[in-house]
Amino acid sequence: MKKIFTFLLSLGCTAAMAQNINGDFDTWRTFNAGIPSTTLTAPNGWFGTDSLLFTFGPFLSPGTTFKPQLTKATPSHTGAFAAQIMSHDQGTDFGILPGLLINGNPTIDVANFDPNDPFGSMTFEGGLQTIERVNTLSAWVKYAPRDTDMGQIAVLAFLEGAAADGTDSLIGYADTTLDQAYPAYTEFNLRVEYMDATVIPNKVLIGFISSADEAIDSSVMQVDDAEVMSASGVKIPVFQQQIVKVYPTPATDVLNLNTTYSKELTWQAFSIDGKVVKTVIVNGNTSVNISDLAAGSYLYRVSDMNGKVLQQNKFIKQ
Repeated sequence: MKKIFTFLLSLGCTAAMAQNINGDFDTWRTFNAGIPSTTLTAPNGWFGTDSLLFTFGPFLSPGTTFKPQLTKATPSHTGAFAAQIMSHDQGTDFGILPGLLINGNPTIDVANFDPNDPFGSMTFEGGLQTIERVNTLSAWVKYAPRDTDMGQIAVLAFLEGAAADGTDSLIGYADTTLDQAYPAYTEFNLRVEYMDATVIPNKVLIGFISSADEAIDSSVMQVDDAEVMSASGVKIPVFQQQIVKVYPTPATDVLNLNTTYSKELTWQAFSIDGKVVKTVIVNGNTSVNISDLAAGSYLYRVSDMNGKVLQQNKFIKQ
């Protein structure tokens, strides 16, 4: 089984709208997958491989009973829940698969799927959008490996569409291996190393895996309170929470900003080189004239009056 850093590094990650990091894992979504339909769960803004396994697994391995690998966990480090990933034996055709938690939506090339290398035909869309360098990831993790199993945490920083073939170019990374048990929540801090002193990423993938090499059945990792810090000291939002609705996107002349938040907010738009191009005070419903902006992608941040960033995402100007 490839290590998470290796298989993420090999991906051609396609561009998509970003998810803010629901780093405390307190808000979850439920969805159905497979035939017969199975109800699965995942933290908002995060993904595992359960939806793919339950959707395509019955066609690739008829008669196999599959086990969810991403679930809620208690006790958490803080709040109501943590995220739990577990390595599971998924039958003769698939073998033991590691549990995966990542802030990118997995898709799979069914025609070229190889059960012996399930991640080799997988790509991940999305990720965290940014306009400056991400310096560190911190997360609180418990790990209960079986036998000699090892877990792994990875951060990969990309420049979207910069590779010669139009895929994303990896420009920075950090990873660490969990080579022992951590029975209590332990803080891990990963510092991202960049290959070029000047290039700034615009997308970041963050991944946790319960078995980094040869997976061993029933190794368990629990993750809570994941937080990303930018180079300027700004904490990237940790909630998948839409405080301000921004629409339409793509937009031509006007963006609408709607909120029911009880206090004034500051909405700022940034160009891809990090320059502030619009600043608006939001209180209820507000419109922003963007007719003077050049066509392209822009990042926006919503902050409270104390400067705390509450929301971050992207819009497109046509």
